[in-house]
Amino acid sequence: MNPLMIAQINFIYSQSFVINTDKPCPECPALKLDQIDVATLNRKKTTRARVYQTVPGHPIDLLSYDELDAELQRIAAEFNATQTQH
Repeated sequence: MNPLMIAQINFIYSQSFVINTDKPCPECPALKLDQIDVATLNRKKTTRARVYQTVPGHPIDLLSYDELDAELQRIAAEFNATQTQH
């Protein structure tokens, strides 16, 4: 795998979601981020999808496919910019 692909996959698995902590939940179990498999969760085309990993628990908002595509393009542009500078 090339470095760009590794950076994009890293983004998908570590930053393509937002943990919604707007409402404190002291009785909620701790999220186990290393056990979230974003590849198996259902994203939506233009809006964020909300999923619950634990009940009760903090919901996870998945970036939409449109947001994800924009971020992957941003990563590619940044990667290409750093490559041309060297």
